[in-house]
Amino acid sequence: MKLELNTNGAWRTVIRGLSRHDEEADDQYLDALTAARMLAEISYSTNDGRRFIKWRLVSEADGSVVELCGDEGWRPAYRPGATA
Repeated sequence: MKLELNTNGAWRTVIRGLSRHDEEADDQYLDALTAARMLAEISYSTNDGRRFIKWRLVSEADGSVVELCGDEGWRPAYRPGATA
């Protein structure tokens, strides 16, 4: 997985190689998502809800967006045809 942020309308990769394959990797994965959420909340509160930083988690295998993070935290990305 890779973690990307959107500023000024362009997505930029911040971290590559996130995974949950073992305990240490899972800790790093959760730390990265927690940090991104905190930065999104700070950005939202300091910009009066306008033009705040958005984040997304993207599969490196197929480029699909897995999760999105904005003013309300992380949520699953809409994926047509995906089953719960």
